Amino acid sequence: MNKKYIIIIAFIMIYIIIAVILGIISEGEKKYIVFFDDKNLKYDKKWSIMSKNIPNLSFNIVKDGIVDSNSIINMHSDLADEAAINKNIFAYRGNIKVKPYKKSDVTDNAFIDKILTENNLNVNSNDISRKYQYNLDINNDGLDETIYVLSNTDISLGNLFSMVIVKNMENYVIIDIKRFDSEFGTYFPCLYFMDVDNDNNLEIILKKIYASNAGQKISILKINKEINNYSIVFRED
Repeated sequence: MNKKYIIIIAFIMIYIIIAVILGIISEGEKKYIVFFDDKNLKYDKKWSIMSKNIPNLSFNIVKDGIVDSNSIINMHSDLADEAAINKNIFAYRGNIKVKPYKKSDVTDNAFIDKILTENNLNVNSNDISRKYQYNLDINNDGLDETIYVLSNTDISLGNLFSMVIVKNMENYVIIDIKRFDSEFGTYFPCLYFMDVDNDNNLEIILKKIYASNAGQKISILKINKEINNYSIVFRED
């Protein structure tokens, strides 16, 4: 074979090998969070929404905030279809630190009544349709904060609204509040806690599942160390 053609073929082979390696590295930098429904997330230096077209890669499974080290699934497997039924399960791929939590019924109804009064919501805490709390250390100070999730969807019980509150011993901040409106109605909040961008600050992923045909909306927030303010990292319009 002509030496010139050998050199050309060699360059082509080297180019293909480099392209494959770079593609693998690039894919490795991407991070995926899969909720097994119409809305999933990708992080590649910035956040974006993914549809059901999820890469056919292996994913770690998280059940009730705990990483299941024994369950690494492929997105096209039967286990993925089974996981889609359980809304307390999500999957992720990449260098992501998932924060475990304890979830329970609300224990401080007096605090909830105070918040309702301050926000002119004419409903008693005992009558709210859905109310529960997460306990976990958000700001890495060694002490648990409490995240309250309230959702009142029964008009006979008073105002229709949804609310998410983060509280520690000294401060609290309402990170989301939604009163009923004719376009979207109220939503049921689902929360996920993890450090995706590896800055040692927790991201709170708030998924709003609307009762109307508005479907779902996702917001991602970071809470400051004092638990009295927050920033929105990503919001789906």
